[in-house]
Amino acid sequence: MSQIRYKIQEFDTSDIETKTYPVVDYAKHPGFAHLYAERKDSSELIAAIAEIDEVISPLFNLAKAGRRGEMNDGLEKFNGLVDRLSHHPSLSDIQEPVIRSVREALSATQSKLRAEANFLLKLPSASTSISSDVASVLGALQRYGFSLFRLSKAALTDLDDVLRLDIDDLRRQSEITPNGRLFRKYAIGSPEHRVISTILSGSVVEAALHAYYGRKMCLDSIMLEYSHDASDWYKECYADVGVPTSPAAYFHVDHEYDRHKMSFLLADTQIEHGPFSYIPGSNTMDRSRFRFVYFKELDLTLMNNARDWSSERSYYRKCFGDPALRKEIAKIPAPLLGHSHFGDDLLDGSAETEWLLRNEFHVTGEAGEAVLFDGHNGIHRGGLVSKGERIVVHLGWGQYRSFAQKVAAKLRNFLPA
Repeated sequence: MSQIRYKIQEFDTSDIETKTYPVVDYAKHPGFAHLYAERKDSSELIAAIAEIDEVISPLFNLAKAGRRGEMNDGLEKFNGLVDRLSHHPSLSDIQEPVIRSVREALSATQSKLRAEANFLLKLPSASTSISSDVASVLGALQRYGFSLFRLSKAALTDLDDVLRLDIDDLRRQSEITPNGRLFRKYAIGSPEHRVISTILSGSVVEAALHAYYGRKMCLDSIMLEYSHDASDWYKECYADVGVPTSPAAYFHVDHEYDRHKMSFLLADTQIEHGPFSYIPGSNTMDRSRFRFVYFKELDLTLMNNARDWSSERSYYRKCFGDPALRKEIAKIPAPLLGHSHFGDDLLDGSAETEWLLRNEFHVTGEAGEAVLFDGHNGIHRGGLVSKGERIVVHLGWGQYRSFAQKVAAKLRNFLPA
């Protein structure tokens, strides 16, 4: 008998279906407006981005239809437009390391969108021989972006037995470093991995992921997270300009296009414990595909290129929370500035904040509740504890790669560019 079972739940997504994915206009944001006051009109840059999106829009349908030649033609045109954008006159006055971060992000966006299109191109035809349970989970993932599960009491006991010492250790660490986030990662093949693999064995989880992606997916990451009410890592990004922490703080999307995640609650969890939450249907929201990917890449390139930028704040988005560093990134034209963790930049009372809060679904309840979700496309958050603590295990699935594929990937690192 399976130790994890699917929970059927329906959501009304009509409110989301009329919305587009939030994009912050930093030229009008209180934390940035004074830094953009003397800038030239951005309409030309916005038009260039719109032209890129117009080229991207059909690419993924062409990939799914197997029309490789037309897809490659579209990708070639897309690459040319992005190359032109990377030398746009509005970028000419930006200094290092910011300009390097922008251009590396643009280049990474080209690579990422090409990889995603090729990923879709290689998908085999969907199988019709799936069970009704797998079909139910698949339908929830496609329509809402997530599906709900429940662990058995035996599974919870097994998890507690193998994780209890680490939970106690993270709780002790929280008393020493109360402001940060606390994690413990586990290797594939570890005792923790074996327990979780046993729990998942015979369940519909991996069969549903296989059906969703049209290929075998592999559990490749396991992480224990401990959150508590003394943490302030997500608070007061714009305190210096008198803007309080957004009620939408930490709403975000994840980086990779070919991954799904799952979270198990290891303790009873209510709203005050900072539960995982998701905006049902946000995985299919209309959006600028270009900026959606580019902002994620900009997160990484700024982080890598600005390692020498120091900040005394514990706030997690260093370049946005520190006024001096904010001044540096404000040299990026507003249409090209953004972040995958955009919720912190939405103002209290704004239309975007209100509809996110109105549609937010929280995964609460007794220990053993679980959620499988698409974090790449769908808006979600968790870990913002106002009272007590939150204890969860996060699992991640990526593309299955054979031993030969893994060796080939490592060898490519030693080949000349």
